[in-house]
Amino acid sequence: MRSISFRGQEGSGHVDIAMFGDARITVGLVTKRRAELILDGVELGSDLERTVDVTRFGSPVRSIRSYRDPRIPSRVHVIVELIAPSTP
Repeated sequence: MRSISFRGQEGSGHVDIAMFGDARITVGLVTKRRAELILDGVELGSDLERTVDVTRFGSPVRSIRSYRDPRIPSRVHVIVELIAPSTP
């Protein structure tokens, strides 16, 4: 995976994920306050394994967390936490 970036403004937020090669992307747990993507077949550099607070953008997104699955090294979870209940 090359990068994970965020663009946000009042009322909306966009998470951009740039990666090399083929990956299988599935939707994980989705609730009114959380949305998760599961990426299989990708590498995640240690600099991208983190939680970033993005509240300063004024969007409905509180934070973005990305981490390697401890059981499956080529699986990455990207979780978006929302400030208030909404439709992800």
